[in-house]
Amino acid sequence: MKTRYLFLTVILMALILPSLEAQAKKRLAILPFSGGEAQDGETISVLLSRQRAMLNAFTVQPRNSAIDRIMGEQQYQRQSGLINSDAISAIGKLNTADLVVSGYIAKLSDTNLILISIIDVTEVQQIAGVYQTYRSIEEIRDLLPNLSQRLVESSRKNFQNMPGLAIPSFSVPRNVNANDAMVLAQILATEIVNTGKYAVFPRTKSVEDVIKEHEFQRSGQTSGAMALGTSRNIEYILASSVMSLGRMNLFSAQILTIERGEMIVGADREYQNIADGLNKNLMKQIAEELMAGSGGTVSNPAPGPAVTQKPVKQPKEPKEVDPEAAKNAKLWTLGASVGSALAPPWLIGTLHGTIAPARHFFLEIGSDFGIVTLYEDVDSYFSIYPFAHAAGFVPFGDKGGWYIGAGAGLMIVSYGFPEGSYSDTIFAVDFITGVNLFNFLDISYTLRTDFGMTGGEGAGASSKISVGYVYRF
Repeated sequence: MKTRYLFLTVILMALILPSLEAQAKKRLAILPFSGGEAQDGETISVLLSRQRAMLNAFTVQPRNSAIDRIMGEQQYQRQSGLINSDAISAIGKLNTADLVVSGYIAKLSDTNLILISIIDVTEVQQIAGVYQTYRSIEEIRDLLPNLSQRLVESSRKNFQNMPGLAIPSFSVPRNVNANDAMVLAQILATEIVNTGKYAVFPRTKSVEDVIKEHEFQRSGQTSGAMALGTSRNIEYILASSVMSLGRMNLFSAQILTIERGEMIVGADREYQNIADGLNKNLMKQIAEELMAGSGGTVSNPAPGPAVTQKPVKQPKEPKEVDPEAAKNAKLWTLGASVGSALAPPWLIGTLHGTIAPARHFFLEIGSDFGIVTLYEDVDSYFSIYPFAHAAGFVPFGDKGGWYIGAGAGLMIVSYGFPEGSYSDTIFAVDFITGVNLFNFLDISYTLRTDFGMTGGEGAGASSKISVGYVYRF
């Protein structure tokens, strides 16, 4: 008899436990993602719903016709991909879901960006989020297992004792790409969610709505249709803004306390577009700076003196180089000049040119030609001095500049005397400095020496001062 009861108990347990496990799982609705090309959004949502990590963690709900109608009218979220909390809540209730997955596909310069968020329908709270770049829809199948696993792990965080952070929408100036700004804002919200330091309530109508609802809740009353869509008290606001800075944009974010109405931490970064903000991890940097400056774990802090936050050292960002400034710092020339060594040869002609492989640096190649010697007993004279120099260059604004450098050359000289001819070859080292004025006038000084190693009349040191015309290109 006992064996029969034990056998029946085992059967009942086998039947009941899977049912209890299914009830313990939260019900999840996955919406087709907006943005992207053709049916990419629908394809991704279908593939995501079949991921083993999602099926093990949630009870994935099928869509119904009412939800399809809402999605067909594009009312469930803005084209920007930011979450519309009221619409998400309505969709979740239509599908009797506890959680809703919403996503957006943004087009970058040569890639795509996919943003995925999980929203708790009851609290209208973002509890998880991931984003990933990809080149073509064919890559999505290989990316989704990892993305779905990250979503599941993030959704398991316990936000119950975390301070509430509301993220109101913000306006974007006309001269700033609104879609770029809004997507970066969603990435920032996702980064903050993933820190696990705040319970994040996205896309309320305005900062004023958050403050009004906070005051209403503090009065001890309950709102029939709360402005925030949540029963949780909100203690902080993430106020974001974006503005134009010439060819750049500035994304700024601050965390404010509702209780005292003061900013506790702020951060900002410059960007050009979504790709620029993503490649440099700017939103991750802002999130880390905000979390480090605010603590993110203290709920309802007691009033007290303001504490000066330690500055957070940020990774050095590469400087934006102005193309015109970069061009002005490179000296490319062809030119000719005339000068004197103030000794034989008294008159020197020079042909030369410069190439600039890098900013503030150039290589010069040229040759001097001795023309006049003024020696009374010399019937004929000829000298040539091919040289090569390397120099540093400092531009004067948009025209001209100053340079200094060194190099070497080989003097080949020939004298004709009544009794015969004489020739010599002398290797010498040059030290040069000069200025380029107005991009066409070149004035230079050269100190030339063989350090006394060759001996003879041409040995020792000499100077050359030259003035000439150069064509700069």
